Amino acid sequence: MLKLTSISQLSSRSALPPPYRPAVEHALQNLGPDLTARGFVLFVERNDTLAEINNCCSRDISTSLEGTFIDGNCLIGVVLWGSSGEGVTIVCPNVDDYADEVADVLRKYL
Repeated sequence: MLKLTSISQLSSRSALPPPYRPAVEHALQNLGPDLTARGFVLFVERNDTLAEINNCCSRDISTSLEGTFIDGNCLIGVVLWGSSGEGVTIVCPNVDDYADEVADVLRKYL
């Protein structure tokens, strides 16, 4: 998984496949300029497990997703930590055999 807190990190993250960059950029832009106060964007990689994502989000996403949607070829999930809007935006490519546990949870909430 890749944990991102600013758009400037995208240029240094060669591991982020180009087809998924737009969805990650949108997620980062939606958090606004001060990401340290707003949370972070989590890009799910192919072999990431649900347990790893839950640990990084500090929540069980199967019970704490505030919403999900599709952006291009990615599933997007939002987990809020409280009522102030801080949290995690999860970006997971919507392709077969890709982080199946995580993608299944996100698809369930579409």
